[in-house]
Amino acid sequence: MGIKIGTEITLTEERQELSRQVALERYENNRRHGTVQAEIHNMGDGAAELEGCAGEIAFCQLFGTEPDLSIYTRSAENGTDTSDTTLPCGLTVDIKTTKHMNGRLITPIHKNITGDLFALMTGKFPNYIFRGFMSQEKLIDDGNIGDLGYGPTYIANQAELKDLNDIRNTGETAS
Repeated sequence: MGIKIGTEITLTEERQELSRQVALERYENNRRHGTVQAEIHNMGDGAAELEGCAGEIAFCQLFGTEPDLSIYTRSAENGTDTSDTTLPCGLTVDIKTTKHMNGRLITPIHKNITGDLFALMTGKFPNYIFRGFMSQEKLIDDGNIGDLGYGPTYIANQAELKDLNDIRNTGETAS
């Protein structure tokens, strides 16, 4: 996996349409199940789902993996945040996306995390930038808990993120 931090990707037309379709289904499913958008998003109807879904699909386009296109409700009530894709080396990845170019890798502390790595994508539909990885063990640490105005959250700055080779060479993951 020779993808470098800072690599830019634009979704293909086909993947843009896929992002729109899956995001709409997730948005409708979330509203049916009473899941409200968190304060953090404050982006308007369906925009958070579109950016999140498109960021996942962009990552998968970049890394040549298949995205998890499932529609189940991903909420605090559900409590589980499963991985979004699996790399060829077998490591699972939970992909986080933000429109802020200097945005941080964040995940709520109340989630039951079930992956090996987190990845951060920044940008706005359909253009994204891969910002790097952090292992679950590194991010899910009491020293990374902060509050960005909407409750306790695990937070990592982009400078702390690594490429896959660095993660594997430092032994941060079992694979």
